[in-house]
Amino acid sequence: MAAPPVYRTLLNKYYVDELYDKLFTGRSTIGGVRLGAIGAGDALWKFDSGVIDGGVNGTGWFTRFAGFVSSWWDKWVIDWFCVNGPAYVTRMLSRPARLLQWGLVQWYALVMVFGVAGLLWYYGLR
Repeated sequence: MAAPPVYRTLLNKYYVDELYDKLFTGRSTIGGVRLGAIGAGDALWKFDSGVIDGGVNGTGWFTRFAGFVSSWWDKWVIDWFCVNGPAYVTRMLSRPARLLQWGLVQWYALVMVFGVAGLLWYYGLR
């Protein structure tokens, strides 16, 4: 063989398939870097997993944190100081009045009858 480089070039069809693999498909690497469709897919996958998924996960974390803060605020500030706290204070201050009130209309009517009878008796004897 007088011209091995020419023979190799013709045998490999001018290296068109190798060039196509390196530049367009990315099945072969150039210095450890993939070009072409596979390289673009790898780059987009890294961008998606790092940036896009990171943003989504960060948003989810912030939502959970905001929900925790909102729940804590509602439980300890709103419920205690604005709802349950005044209710407890009112219950404690109204305890003496509740001991005198039974909630039965018949008892209130009987007490009024005794009161009217007592007033009539008091002013009748005078």
